[in-house]
This record gives sequence, C-alpha cells and structure tokens, in this order.
Amino acid sequence: MIRTTRIKIISVTMTIITCFLCALATVIIVANYNANEQSVATLLVKKVNALRDNASYEEDEFDDYRSFTMSCDIGSTELVSSDEKGTFTDEDIQRYLIIINQLDLKKDSYTRVGVDEVELMVYNDGRSYHLAGIDRTLENNMLRDMTTTVIVVTVGSFFVLFLIIWALSYWMVRPVKVALEQQRKFISDASHELKTPLTIINANIAVLKSENIDNNWVGNIEDQATRMNVLIGDMLKLAHLDESSKNVTEVPKKFNISKTISNSALSFEAIAFEQHKKFDVEIQPDIQYTGIEADVSKLCYLLVDNAVKYCNDGGNILVKLEGSHPKLTVRNTGCLIDYADRFKIFERFYRGDNSRNRKTGGSGLGLSIVKALSEKHKWKIDVDCHIYGEMIIAIEF
Repeated sequence: MIRTTRIKIISVTMTIITCFLCALATVIIVANYNANEQSVATLLVKKVNALRDNASYEEDEFDDYRSFTMSCDIGSTELVSSDEKGTFTDEDIQRYLIIINQLDLKKDSYTRVGVDEVELMVYNDGRSYHLAGIDRTLENNMLRDMTTTVIVVTVGSFFVLFLIIWALSYWMVRPVKVALEQQRKFISDASHELKTPLTIINANIAVLKSENIDNNWVGNIEDQATRMNVLIGDMLKLAHLDESSKNVTEVPKKFNISKTISNSALSFEAIAFEQHKKFDVEIQPDIQYTGIEADVSKLCYLLVDNAVKYCNDGGNILVKLEGSHPKLTVRNTGCLIDYADRFKIFERFYRGDNSRNRKTGGSGLGLSIVKALSEKHKWKIDVDCHIYGEMIIAIEF
C-alpha cells in the first residue's frame, strides 16, 4: 500500500511538472521565433519603403553583412538600382529577380517570399518591383541552438525534479507508514490479548457441558466464541501477511498445483451437498507451479468457502483450474453485488447483503486475505458479476 501510494504521488506530481515544463519550453521557443519573425518583417518593410521613396532609415543589425535591396521594372531582368552587402552576389540577386517575375503579385501590396534561408519582401507599385532581402542563416541557426538548449534544459530539469520528488516521497508517506505499522501492531496485539479471555470462555463452556448444563444460552455463547476465534485468526493472518509482504521469508518450491487446488476445493463438496448446492470441480491434471504451496491452498480454501457461503439455495458452484500459467476460476450463483461494487468485496468487513451475514457466518475478512495473498505473490486477480446473478473470481498465478 505504501509503495502504491508513493508511486501515485510521484506519477501525479511528475505529470503536472512535465506539463508545466513542456508548456514553458513551448512558450519560450514560440515567443523567440515570433519575435524574430516580427523583427525581420519590420526591417524588410522599412527597407522596401526606403527604396520606394529613395529615403534613408535607421540601420539595423541585419544591415552589416547579409541584406540587399533592389528595384526593377516589372517583367524585366535589368536592375534599376541595387545595394548588396556581404554575402549576396549579382548572380544571387538575378536568381531572386527571376523568381519574383514568375509570381503573380498584386498591385500596391507587400508580398513575403522565402527562398532557401533568405527572406524576400516585394512591393509592386504597378510599374516596378521594389525588393529587399535578408539572409536568415544566422537567425535560423541561433533558433535551432536555442531550441536544442531549451529541450536539453527541460529534460535535465525533469530528471532533477524526478529525483527530488522521489526522495521527498519517502518523507511524504512516512506518517502514513507509521500509522499503518501502528495499526498492524494494534491488531496483532489485540488479537493475541483476546485469545486469553476466549480460551477461558471456551473452558467454562466445557465445564458447563460436563455438568450437563447445555441449553440455548450455552449454545449461543459457544457459537459466538467460535466466531470470535475465527475473526481473531483472520485478523492475525492479515497482520502476518501485511508484515510478510515486505519481507518474503518462505522459499518458493515447485509443486503439483492441480493436486493442491483439488484437495482444498473438494473439502467443501460434502458441505455443498448438504446445502443442496451443485458443486463441480474441473481441474486440469498435473499442472506444475513454483511458489508457496500453503498460500495457494489457503487462497483456494477462502475462495471456495466464500462461493459456498454466498451461493443461493439450489445454486451452482464451479471450481476450475487450467493453463500452463495456472488460472484458478471460482464461480457461484446467487451474486447480490452490483457490478460497479465488485472490487469492494476485498475490503475488510465489507458485506454486500447484511441480511445474509448472520446465516453465512464468517469474519468478513476472507476475501481481504485473498487480496493480501495476491498482492504478496503478485498474482493477478479479477472479478466479474453478471446481471443474472453469477459471480466469477479469477486468479492468475
């Protein structure tokens, strides 16, 4: 339970952090890209307007070595004027001019064109094309480098924060861990302490019976003492499983699981017969499994016991074992659990139908022990409830 809680805390926290980091990285990248685009577009328009009006403008950082301006008559390849700096040659400008003449440009409008890593802005005044261009190779490289840096920092931050959250999760669940350990110790201690008065009660009942004092009152006391013994035994079993789930001391051994399941299941055949319930066992023979045989036997016993107790009068019970990877299925009719509540049957002291509790007896902890055994050995457990009143509990070993 503690481990599951830690995993949930880490998962939720890291999901939130991941979304935040991705959103932040996206905002930074997009903002820088848009800012650069806006800066280039503004400069290109300034250059074109200055060219049209034959006026000067405040120079920009782009003017140093990678921009050009030119004017030409529409449909002509002869330059009226040109001004190139640094990286642009006459051949480059002639190539851009050919590309521009191939476009259908609207009159009195600005048109932006990208050629390789060069951005062009063209203005058509009806007689001439006024063109400005900027080589964006440096900006594009800077944007790529910045994007790579942001991604690396984001990924690095994710792993650093993951380690921090991982370490903090121990501190966060420590109070829960302490509370659970205290609860387990209380249950274990209380169960052991209750055994003493129950032993005395049973001894007094035996004395009363030996003196021929055996009436309904004595019988009721004996029945309730028996139920208390069962309850205490189940509480101790759960406390033991909660403790042993952290440190498995048993050594798994290979055994015939078919024989183990069959022996546990068939012990209920006579009980089912007396209660007029149909009891069927379908066990695939000689299935070998490596594990703790006592826990497998206990799990099967509890599942079949639950099926017999809650099967309706004249109903059907089926115990089935199959597969090279063993799968135990226990079915019984008379299910009174809603489908949405089917996994609640594993909660401690959960009762789906209180009116039947007095008839069936039991401690209400049997299926809780089944769940604890499954978690201890990492067996897969599934429950299905059909609308026609059948419950199916399946365990994949």
